[in-house]
Amino acid sequence: MMGSLQNFLGKSKEIEIEGTKITIHPLTLKNMHLFSKENSSEEEKVKMSKDILKLSISDTTDEKCSPN
Repeated sequence: MMGSLQNFLGKSKEIEIEGTKITIHPLTLKNMHLFSKENSSEEEKVKMSKDILKLSISDTTDEKCSPN
């Protein structure tokens, strides 16, 4: 199992969503503690989700993460 997972660690992946190409960057182990809070409030979950997006997609901002 670790052998197959090792193939994906540290590699970015370009995906296309509705004609827009986005490069997804993997999270590192040093970032994982930011997203492992148990019993988090809804506000904390939203903040964690935004932070994950900002780390994973380089041009993401708080404004781009907000609902329309």
